[in-house]
Amino acid sequence: MPKEWILNQANMRWGLTKKTRVGPVSELIRKCSPKSIKENVTGTVLLTM
Repeated sequence: MPKEWILNQANMRWGLTKKTRVGPVSELIRKCSPKSIKENVTGTVLLTM
């Protein structure tokens, strides 16, 4: 729930789902996605902009 809430707040605040921003935002999300299940469980991936 917290991750979804943060994404929703960011989308509303900065308009990240607007047509001109969808590509770059999707790329950042893909870069930050966990590479393995173990990495997902430990939560070692951080979002950096």
